[in-house]
Amino acid sequence: MLLKKIHLIRKEEVNHFKPVTKAIIKAAWQRNIKVYQLFPRRSFLYLVKGKRRKWFYRSRISGTDRLAVRIARNKELTRKLLQLLNIPSVLGKQVKTKIALLKATAELGYPLVVKPCGREGGKAVFTNIRSRKVLEKAFIITKKYGPRVIVEKYLKGKYYRALMINYKFFAAAEAEGAEVVGDGRHNIQELIKLENKKIERGINGRLRKIRSNLKAKRLLMTQDLKPESIPRKGQKVILSFSGADGGEWIDVTDKVHPKTKRLLIRIVKEMNLNLAGIDILTFDIARPIKSGQGAILEVNSAPHLDIHQHPTQGKPKDAAGVIVDMLFDL
Repeated sequence: MLLKKIHLIRKEEVNHFKPVTKAIIKAAWQRNIKVYQLFPRRSFLYLVKGKRRKWFYRSRISGTDRLAVRIARNKELTRKLLQLLNIPSVLGKQVKTKIALLKATAELGYPLVVKPCGREGGKAVFTNIRSRKVLEKAFIITKKYGPRVIVEKYLKGKYYRALMINYKFFAAAEAEGAEVVGDGRHNIQELIKLENKKIERGINGRLRKIRSNLKAKRLLMTQDLKPESIPRKGQKVILSFSGADGGEWIDVTDKVHPKTKRLLIRIVKEMNLNLAGIDILTFDIARPIKSGQGAILEVNSAPHLDIHQHPTQGKPKDAAGVIVDMLFDL
């Protein structure tokens, strides 16, 4: 029997897991559900209540439609599906060659976004590209993540992430990317170190430290900057395009317009996704999303739960508890 061969997680072990996995474990325990770890050092959870068995791994759960996940992980298919549903989306093209890239650029016009077709997590996403030099560099880097590259028209606006659970709207958060402001004396790497010394970015601070990682360096590239560049006094330097890596996630659940909620519900029902994160770009989430004034950017089948469980501003939402309730029909 499987249960005799896998590890039953004990209370003293829960802090060994990352925040989202830990939240799922605790939510299960509160509902008298046993939680097993399938493989050592990997967070595959096996949730057991009586004769019922459910899986959880990095926001992927039992019962999610496999075809829906495949569509969501392919950004081009998702964009085409949204267009078929007459849902406001971003103009874009899928390209494989430099010739096709330049042809798409001529049709769409600058500024542009370049990103892999089938990757999640913001890897190799280049935004607000305004020159052929940066465009070609971004294309070369993005090709390392797969043969197909998405080129999209860059849109202005605020970036939001909505969390959908059991085909219902659950929560939404506004992203504020990490940034530093130039003083005319320090380079960007030094400015990051100075920013990270602030109390609010300490061990018990409200914000995480800004990370000077590969994603940050690629964002600097689109601003014609390098870590050793010295920005002029007052110049804002963007280091992350979402709330990750030192940015903020601000809860805006109560501000989302009812029409937008219905639109989001329609998307997950049409795609048959019982758990999803939907990326939204609009100037004001309190107003309906309209074509030309906002767009659905992506649908993610493995959404980030921690931005709702632990927003940097606003009331935390018990996403883990609601997911466990859905899994066991509680």
